[in-house]
Amino acid sequence: MLKSKTKKLKNGCRKRHYSCHSHNVELEYCSNCSAYCMYNDTMECECCTKKVTKSLKHTWVKRVMLAGMKQHRHFVNNWLMFPTGTKENPIYLEINYREVVYETDVKFLALFQCSTLPPKEILPLIKDNLFIKGIRIWVPDDEFMDEKCPHCNMVMKYNRKGDEFCPSCNPITS
Repeated sequence: MLKSKTKKLKNGCRKRHYSCHSHNVELEYCSNCSAYCMYNDTMECECCTKKVTKSLKHTWVKRVMLAGMKQHRHFVNNWLMFPTGTKENPIYLEINYREVVYETDVKFLALFQCSTLPPKEILPLIKDNLFIKGIRIWVPDDEFMDEKCPHCNMVMKYNRKGDEFCPSCNPITS
C-alpha cells in the first residue's frame, strides 16, 4: 500500500488544511499556515507543529451584558440622552447574573447596546472593565427589570429563560 507523501514548505507547513465550515471537527486558525488546522492537546498545529492560540468568543461576557441590559435598559437609554459621569467619577451599575454580581460602568452597557462595531472588537474591551463585585447565596427564579408595565404600572420581571412579563397582568408559572 502506498502512502501519500506531503512536502513541507519553507514555513514547515504540510498543507493539511480544512474548511472553517467543516462539521464535527475542532479547528483553530494557525497564523503560520494561514489556514484552519486541527490541533492536539498541547495546542500545537497538526500541520506545522507551531503553537496555536485559542480564539476567544466572549460568550459569557455577552450573556452578562444581555442580562445587564434587561435590568438597566431604561437607565441606559436615559443616560444616552444626557451622559453624565467623568473618568474620575464614573457611574457604576450592578448586574445580577446567575449566582454572581458584576459591576461595570454605564458607558460599557451603552457601548454594548448601540455600537455598530463588530462584537470581536467590543467584547474584549468590555471584558477588561467588567468586575465581580460579589456572590449571591440564593438565586431567584425571577429577576426585576427597571421598566414598568404600561397597563398596571408594576415593575416587570424576567425569568431564567429570558421571558419578560408583568407579575400582575400575565404571571408566568414555571
